[in-house]
Amino acid sequence: MMNPQELVNQEVKGHAGNYLLMNCMESLKIHLRYSLTKIQFDPGKIMRYFSKESVAYAAL
Repeated sequence: MMNPQELVNQEVKGHAGNYLLMNCMESLKIHLRYSLTKIQFDPGKIMRYFSKESVAYAAL
């Protein structure tokens, strides 16, 4: 059984290196904050995290 936070972690890790080569800790932080902010302001994406069967218990 998964929780919604694990789904967020999977998405961020999946897209971690897709756009830029991260050559320092600061660029990693910037990219991570950008990814999480995009998720934060996308209500549809957040709803989809709770609609998966493995995390439906958390929506109750």
